[in-house]
Amino acid sequence: MNLNKFFSALALMLMSLTLLTSCLSDDDEVTVDDHCYISSFKLGTLKRTIHTKATDGSDSTYTVSLDASSFPMDIDQRNLVIENRDSLPYGTRVNAVLVTIGYTGVLAYKQAGAVEWNAFSSKDSIDFSSPVEFVVYAQSGHGERHYKVKLNVHKQDGDVFDWRMTGSSDVLDQFAERRMVTLGQRLVMVGRTETGAVLQAHRTADLQSEWEVKATTGAEKADVATLQAVQDGTLLMSTTEGALLRSTDYGVNWQPLTEAKAQRVLAGVNGQCLYVLDEGTLLSSNDGGQTWKEEVLDGSAANLPGCNLNMVYCRQENGQERLVLTGQPLDGAKTMAEVWSKAWSESGREQDAIWMHYPHTVDNTLLCPLFSPMFVLPYNKGLVAFGGKTTDGSREALGTMLYSPDFGLTWQKHEDLTLPEELAGNEGGLAAAVDDENFIWITAGKQTWRGRLNRLGFE
Repeated sequence: MNLNKFFSALALMLMSLTLLTSCLSDDDEVTVDDHCYISSFKLGTLKRTIHTKATDGSDSTYTVSLDASSFPMDIDQRNLVIENRDSLPYGTRVNAVLVTIGYTGVLAYKQAGAVEWNAFSSKDSIDFSSPVEFVVYAQSGHGERHYKVKLNVHKQDGDVFDWRMTGSSDVLDQFAERRMVTLGQRLVMVGRTETGAVLQAHRTADLQSEWEVKATTGAEKADVATLQAVQDGTLLMSTTEGALLRSTDYGVNWQPLTEAKAQRVLAGVNGQCLYVLDEGTLLSSNDGGQTWKEEVLDGSAANLPGCNLNMVYCRQENGQERLVLTGQPLDGAKTMAEVWSKAWSESGREQDAIWMHYPHTVDNTLLCPLFSPMFVLPYNKGLVAFGGKTTDGSREALGTMLYSPDFGLTWQKHEDLTLPEELAGNEGGLAAAVDDENFIWITAGKQTWRGRLNRLGFE
């Protein structure tokens, strides 16, 4: 129906209402509504194209039906905009959409930029590839409202892990051993050169800078593998002599936090609590290392890890908070990581929680192998683990990312969580960290990579 015909039909309808009113007796009442608005907007079933790989490795696609009614349409009556806040999945076709609309008045629509209006029917298949304008006229002819309707579709496949190399820098060649952490929009690396010097490197996570290297002070005896981020530019690590060091300027200058004690190793930091391994025991301090208490273990202390340590904090969807400690066992004969965990509720206290050991049993065939070095990061509502070549030789360096949906109990490959194919087998100068925007950062040799599972970047 073109514009002139539509308005002619609308005028005829309004004239009919006027004539009907004039023909009625004084005792008869006919109410002509001045209201004009859309009260509800519901999508029907849509088609979605799924991209996959055939058995021969070639790209392949198939089509599925999507019940789009589960994606609510928000109606902004002030700004007269209707859209879905939760975007439709990647690959959803919106060029032929059936919609159910609740409205008061007379409803018509047209494509963006079009001249011709169409009287709305629930049987119409509407193209929402671009915004569509809807207009509602009051039956009295005394009002109208124009709505802009948009269907939002994800531009990326949420199940794809998108990796990109963010640069190659010769300055990273100076680091024979390195550890990386994130603090807000800053990446910080502390490492040791072939000659034993300890250096600091930093760059921004917003890709606006490259690595800048600085000499450190006070870190000559540092065990750089124990580097931990605290907050506000504060970093901690232990020394090879068992002292704790602190830096408040992102790792450039270091001062002693505690005196040296043989075999004491920084295991992790969470909030105000520090954790150290000390001669086969796990200790904690909530006063900055002035006093220490022995942690309660539900398991043998002989199963505590001794090196290659990772301690991560997770907040679970059920509101529970959790710490997970992984590392290489003191028993060098083991080829699987030792994993300990403690959890507390919102009403509980971290210092009162008990550490539980996840034993190596024949029933659990999904243990975490020992990567060397090993990186364990909170990710995708669970944990991921990857790193250098495993001690048993079963996995090459940066070849496999394992996922634990149960926070350390079981580990297995996840089809959506992958590492850059270009880094497989690369064993030189490895470091990894995750930032607040769910990007995982990896350095390998001169290269720096950043990757994220697409859906974790969706609003």
